[in-house]
Amino acid sequence: MIKLIIFDMDDTLYNEKTYVVSGFKEVARYLNEKCEVDFHEAYSVMLESFVIDGRGNNFDAIIEKKGLDHGLALDLVKIYRGHDPDIAMKDDRKCFLKELSEKYKLCLITDGWCDVQKKKVEALGIKKYFDLVVYSQIDGVEYAKPHKKFFLKAINFFGVSHNEVLMVGDNYEKDIVGAQNLGIKTLMVENFFSTYEQEKLKKIIKEYDRN
Repeated sequence: MIKLIIFDMDDTLYNEKTYVVSGFKEVARYLNEKCEVDFHEAYSVMLESFVIDGRGNNFDAIIEKKGLDHGLALDLVKIYRGHDPDIAMKDDRKCFLKELSEKYKLCLITDGWCDVQKKKVEALGIKKYFDLVVYSQIDGVEYAKPHKKFFLKAINFFGVSHNEVLMVGDNYEKDIVGAQNLGIKTLMVENFFSTYEQEKLKKIIKEYDRN
């Protein structure tokens, strides 16, 4: 029987690219105000860099294009990480979390900079659905998933057995393998916890509840 459901957050409950876009817009506003760089140009250059190369050098792209001081990159990182994100989770996801929270214990385990992740949780308005929210990086990046520390913390906090837990996440190595290494059941999502994936979760729970 399932008693505890653990969720990942980024790219599981919402599309994390919306956070990236939100951050780029805030950085573009800063560049416009402080360096007189056109907002739309700054935003477009960063977004193009992200689409082509992924994360990592997106701020360098606009700095190099406009011939700005490379020392500015640290300021842009602070702006990005410190901004209040304009992100949201779809209403059907919230309704389903509410439904689950009335029947099961729910835990959120999320990796990433602690202050950043807290801002995301607040912006998404999901803390009220979870009995426990765990920010893994509070104890250092070495304890990020798939490290077992916070999986075990959740199990011990709720006083459940490993086979009474279900992990829901989008990252195979971090969420799925990390949980399976501890004998935790898993559901991997690929479409931000879509209606189809919600129904799949219900079927998995029913299957285990019959056993």
